[in-house]
Amino acid sequence: MNGARQQIIAQEAGSWVFRLKEDDSAECHAEFTAWLQGSPQHVAEFLLLTATDADLGTLDTQRHIDAEALLADSPPAVVALPGRRAAQSQPQLRSPSRRWPHRRAAMAMLALVLVASGVAWWQGNFNARSISTNTGEQRTVKLADGSVMHLNTRSRVQVKFSDEARVVRLLEGEALFSVAQDSVRPFLVRSGLTTVQVIGTEFNIYRHANGTTVSVVEGRVRIAADSREHGVSSAAATPVLLDAGQQAAIETDGHIEKLATPEMDRALAWRQRHLVFRSATVAEVATEFNRYNRIQLNIVDKQLATRRMSGRFEADEPQSLLDFLTRNGDVRLQQQGDAITLSTAVGLTPESSGE
Repeated sequence: MNGARQQIIAQEAGSWVFRLKEDDSAECHAEFTAWLQGSPQHVAEFLLLTATDADLGTLDTQRHIDAEALLADSPPAVVALPGRRAAQSQPQLRSPSRRWPHRRAAMAMLALVLVASGVAWWQGNFNARSISTNTGEQRTVKLADGSVMHLNTRSRVQVKFSDEARVVRLLEGEALFSVAQDSVRPFLVRSGLTTVQVIGTEFNIYRHANGTTVSVVEGRVRIAADSREHGVSSAAATPVLLDAGQQAAIETDGHIEKLATPEMDRALAWRQRHLVFRSATVAEVATEFNRYNRIQLNIVDKQLATRRMSGRFEADEPQSLLDFLTRNGDVRLQQQGDAITLSTAVGLTPESSGE
């Protein structure tokens, strides 16, 4: 793991220490659980942080948890964590650390939080887990059945495999799946009201503000809307089959439309960290760039937001978009920290191209 990524995880762990102290809601516990399940390194950093906190009592000021008594009654339900930093947190027999009681308390407290949240992860059950990516991050994950999932930036999924089915729930963002064949257990991806059943091998699915887009690279998929949900018509619930090279757009109400002119290159460009736009609004373009970058673009004027443009850009270079938009002097910028506000300076042409 590179230093920047490790620093981000350490900062997130620190944020959770303070949040758990202030927020005891079920929602907070659920989010904390999902964060822990995202990576063993999340658990390692949280344990390391709490173990070295000189004032560990601030995590439980009311002493609702007697961590030492819990440890005396039974060993903590914590498995060994891989990696050098995790190994360093183990006590040395010849030179015992004065902070070892804090480590034991931290482990017990974390185990109790996990048990209270209903997490079976500590027992080695990876069949139900959450996986996510941060801004600009992409991950490749090999699933338990041998399938491979490429997760794009700002994406979040829940994976649950059973003897009957392999289910991935796309909660946010985008993923490309290369699915291992299994004649007994279907591979299902759920996005909002839509379920995509894989009949072939490889497809991309993108959940965005206006619905979900499915692009089939190889094989075939079956798309169906959940007619049991309120507001989904019987027509929308009719399954649609897509073959290789075909795309479908699924609206938030479950309506499925097979696209007459598929744009597979645009759908898969993110794998090379490229963004391809064809007659997209500036607002849509800004939204895509914001998924990849710390710098956030804000469009404050409707005239500019609805202007259409085409172009191919590097996802990590928002400056290239800014140069393109300001080249005619008709767009002005105002930067404050990591936020850049764009507005029109003079009248704009209806459409331009950066191809």
